Amino acid sequence: MVGCGEVMLIGAYDSTVDQSIQSISTDVSTLVVTLKKNFLDGKAADNAYDKFRDTYIKIEAEIQTCKIRCDALPKYKEVTSQVDEFGQVFLDFEKLHKLGFSNPANANAKPVQVIEIEQKTMEVGLKAMMALQNGLKREKVDKKS
Repeated sequence: MVGCGEVMLIGAYDSTVDQSIQSISTDVSTLVVTLKKNFLDGKAADNAYDKFRDTYIKIEAEIQTCKIRCDALPKYKEVTSQVDEFGQVFLDFEKLHKLGFSNPANANAKPVQVIEIEQKTMEVGLKAMMALQNGLKREKVDKKS
């Protein structure tokens, strides 16, 4: 009888990718909370895109660095795809910021409402990436048992 080897459809857990996703999540959350609080506190002028340009550059660089790391790992195509998709959602958020968080489809939407909708979209992507990393982490722990 020939033994069956284990087939891995996705790469092994990588702590650097996991930490990178956590960092991106923290930075995105800080950005979103700051923007919302400024609007809610009547400080809309503090939300000028130019005041946040460096933050966008930093987060975009983190996303790109994470993607490069994923591209370098065997069988990380699914994770790379998640990072790519999140990166596009983040760029779309930046475009909305440049427009002042107005919603052409709904002129009555307040900037905070637009931000909250986009926040939920970004959270879906971040949660998916975290869930996959947590699954890979558990698999690594289970194999040690």
